[in-house]
Amino acid sequence: MKALTDTVYDVESVADTPDAIAATPEAIGIVTGTAAAPGLKEIAPAIERPLTLVYKGSPTASLQKLLDFLKSEGKIYIK
Repeated sequence: MKALTDTVYDVESVADTPDAIAATPEAIGIVTGTAAAPGLKEIAPAIERPLTLVYKGSPTASLQKLLDFLKSEGKIYIK
């Protein structure tokens, strides 16, 4: 399959993506949540995909707290 474009714009963070899209005619990008900048339009309301969280070694106390949360009351945030 032939690439549609050779141009790829790098941004420092996901938060910078809407501004980069707004400044570049015909640009398209992925943003999270309601991070869209004024004047941008959604192509689709949401595109869902599986997400796997990974870590290396034994979890730190902070990471273990997050893991415990996600396995208990945090389940409401995961579909």
